[in-house]
Amino acid sequence: MNRINTALTALALAASVSGNALANDPLSESVANSREQKLTDFFSITANADWTAKLPETGGMVLTKLKNGNYVAMGSNMRYAFEVKRVVNIMNGEEVLDLKTANDLWLVYPEQVQKMPLPMFRYGPDKPKADITIMAPVQDDKASKSTVEFVKEHMDKFTIDVILMATTNKVAGNSVAHLMCAMDRKLAKERYLDMKFPIKEDASTHLEQNPQCNVNDIISTFTLQRMYNVKSYPFTYNSHGATVAGLPENLEQFLDFKPENLASIQGLDWSKK
Repeated sequence: MNRINTALTALALAASVSGNALANDPLSESVANSREQKLTDFFSITANADWTAKLPETGGMVLTKLKNGNYVAMGSNMRYAFEVKRVVNIMNGEEVLDLKTANDLWLVYPEQVQKMPLPMFRYGPDKPKADITIMAPVQDDKASKSTVEFVKEHMDKFTIDVILMATTNKVAGNSVAHLMCAMDRKLAKERYLDMKFPIKEDASTHLEQNPQCNVNDIISTFTLQRMYNVKSYPFTYNSHGATVAGLPENLEQFLDFKPENLASIQGLDWSKK
């Protein structure tokens, strides 16, 4: 973010060439049409910003509301930027008009995720909704091991949903489908916690499958991953939609986290509600 601050400041303060440069002045025309000048003209408007909201690290974008009513959206990697008149939160159909509605762009919407046909296991006390939800792959790797250990440690006290995420790894995708479609769901949940995933050549690892199960539902995990720009697993969110790339270090504190004031360009500040 310091790079973005520096770039915006430098561009906003850079000397601009008059838009009324004489048409017969090749030097002025050349400078006015240069890459550097076009960037300066574009970003100088950000000096008149009402507010700036930054997505979490996984979001990859900074949104600035200008005093002229327009918005500038810039990729956090500084590879692109757009100036637009309107920004709409597609997830809830709400137009972004102020900092609060801009902050809502960054949230995961647990209620909407629950409506998706996702391969999901619930662990812990029976509650109307989970305390946290973890997206995790089903394969023998560090991400799965850390997720399983975390669930085992906290499932006695907290309700935890685990979304079994399909990946480009074909074996992992088959494991997700196999566990999701098991007739004995309780046994499938136990197998996941024990990391006893199905092995094609070993019939003893196979579970009887429900013929009514739609294996294609695992495609929804790719939709979910792209929807929230999840780059790595595990990925966790709480009932307020607050997210963390990884697993929360302090689960009890994370349960109450929600985005309060994301206007600071210095970084994302998750505060207690």
